[in-house]
Amino acid sequence: MMKKDQVNDKIEDEKWKKYVLRKLHHLYKTDKVEAYMFSLTMFENFFPHTNRFRYIRDVPIKKYRIEHYRHIKVPTRDGLKLDAWFFPVKNPRATILVLHGSGYNMADHSLPRTKFLLDHHYQLLLFNARYWNYAEKPQEYVSYIGNDLNDIEDVIAWMKASPGIDNYKVAIFGLSSGGYKAGLIASRMNEVKIAVLDSPAAGIFFNTPADEQEDTLLKKVQSRLKQRYGFDLLLEQFNIFTQIKKVTPKPLLFLHGDKDKITPKEKTSMLYELAGNPKEYFTFPHSGHCDAMFTADKEMYVRAVTLFLNKYMEN
Repeated sequence: MMKKDQVNDKIEDEKWKKYVLRKLHHLYKTDKVEAYMFSLTMFENFFPHTNRFRYIRDVPIKKYRIEHYRHIKVPTRDGLKLDAWFFPVKNPRATILVLHGSGYNMADHSLPRTKFLLDHHYQLLLFNARYWNYAEKPQEYVSYIGNDLNDIEDVIAWMKASPGIDNYKVAIFGLSSGGYKAGLIASRMNEVKIAVLDSPAAGIFFNTPADEQEDTLLKKVQSRLKQRYGFDLLLEQFNIFTQIKKVTPKPLLFLHGDKDKITPKEKTSMLYELAGNPKEYFTFPHSGHCDAMFTADKEMYVRAVTLFLNKYMEN
């Protein structure tokens, strides 16, 4: 039987989801620019109350029987404390910072897709993106990629200052929009030695415009975002297609499922072509969006990632 607070959290989630869907439906009918504004800045999950950290805190040990890990509160430059898990291993080859995708958390996205690396002597550092700090009042959250990138830099600064983490052996592993962020961070932080990007070019502002009409819409959204929040999502520093060129000579691994219906494979292929060497690219015939670990491609996926990391971490 559910406790009273669990029942209340489910009720609050239902209210939030209905509110978001009603508002999006209304805005797409009345003001498409405002609709995109809302979708780009709102709290990213439909179930903030029942997916917040209090409900996932014991997932590593209860679901995966991983006993050796630490719960950490990583401070950000603007006063937040991000929930994170550090999974140490004996004689680690390196430490991998894992970034989950939009709308997910480190328990439902990062851990099940990367825990295999623990068996290959890689430590993991997973953290919840900042929107989870607003889970009790999702209506107060305003999303901005600039803040997310600052948070990742702050997490890496924490890693750099922490015992047990070799500063010269830190890699970043991004899933979906986390892959987009991983590419940007790898282009601007020397501390990141290797980047793994699984289906990275996700989201309207992460792709090149499809046509002139869409380009016009994006510019209107950009203008209104700047007026209201001071955000500029179309800054060059947020353009993955230009920033990916700056990652070289750091090794880059691109991964993509052939059945991905969320991120076009052509976008990942484009990023691969733009990136400098060294780089590798693997596609998975039975997989969709960032789900190769749960398909017949699992063995191929594990092999691609571990061989790449082993190869370049030893150089």
